[in-house]
Amino acid sequence: MATERVISSRVVGSSNPIAKKVRSISSSIKGVGCGFIMLIIGLVLIYQSVYGVKEYSKILAALPMQEASESMGNEELVKVKGMVDVPTPVEYSYEKCANAQCFGETTPSKTELALYLSIDKQRFEIVEHVRTETRTRDVGGDEVEEQVEVKEYKEEWVSKEKKTLWADFTLNGKVTVKGSPDTKLMIDTQEKEVANVKIDNLSALNYYGQQPSAQVGSTRLVYSYIPLSLPAPEYIVTGRMETNTIRSGDPFIVTDMTESQLIQALGDEENFTRWAFAIGSWVLTFIGLSMIMAPIIELVDWIPLFGWAAKAAATGLAFVIATVLVLGSWLILKFWWLILLLTIALIALAVYLVAKKRKPETAEK
Repeated sequence: MATERVISSRVVGSSNPIAKKVRSISSSIKGVGCGFIMLIIGLVLIYQSVYGVKEYSKILAALPMQEASESMGNEELVKVKGMVDVPTPVEYSYEKCANAQCFGETTPSKTELALYLSIDKQRFEIVEHVRTETRTRDVGGDEVEEQVEVKEYKEEWVSKEKKTLWADFTLNGKVTVKGSPDTKLMIDTQEKEVANVKIDNLSALNYYGQQPSAQVGSTRLVYSYIPLSLPAPEYIVTGRMETNTIRSGDPFIVTDMTESQLIQALGDEENFTRWAFAIGSWVLTFIGLSMIMAPIIELVDWIPLFGWAAKAAATGLAFVIATVLVLGSWLILKFWWLILLLTIALIALAVYLVAKKRKPETAEK
């Protein structure tokens, strides 16, 4: 359900079509500056696509794979593999309620013993989502612009308590690994959900004047974990070694993948990020060019047929220019050294040809 409320309104001018067109042209002229800003941001994003993505796949590919015993004593970034031993697993204690309202006695419970636990306690609530919309309407011959506050109410799960637990573990009993929130975990985890759990320090439910469903107010525990397994799995850990312990690093990764799978997965992530930057650059460049050309489009928009054709042509032109700009910028940034060498070679060739042409003329004189 949604409610609306006008929070402000102003008369922007006459609702006469000519007056509205003049205002539209004026507004589009003001947007030209924003268009140039979009172009600049687009160039920044294409730069990020080429140079802003750290290539962990290449960093780790260059590191030698070491057994745990071989890496002992190093004080640098290492890539170590070994069989996992977890002397003291982690577990999470919680209280299970007898009903959805959590009235009465509770039963102490625990999660499975694990190497890693991610805990999320949630309550089902009515959530208020607020957004502001700008609308215009005709009132007595005037065009009135209104700022409308729209409130939507949805029932959804809301996180109330989150935490991550790591058990210290060793590789072949030689190297200790201490996980942290900064650890990049590249292992498939198992997930479980427990209904009706007690959550401390909950505030009263806010119904916002809505009629709640029977599920509102219920709670649950959602957790993901890496179970202990036999036989012991083999992990690869990358990070900075400090007194035979890995607790940080750039990157700090724990995975059960093979070395080739790890390098491939990191490479895929980096390529995805590069494409995201490039696509974002193209979109902003296209929007920026469209905003720059908008005043001209607004001027011819009221001409029958020609206005529609001009819009289509401007859109196509913006598409082509945006593609050429982004692709050209990418090529220049990626292969600037090759372009520089070719430029120097062409200049040298031009100088040579000019000098060669002048020699016969000098001889004749």
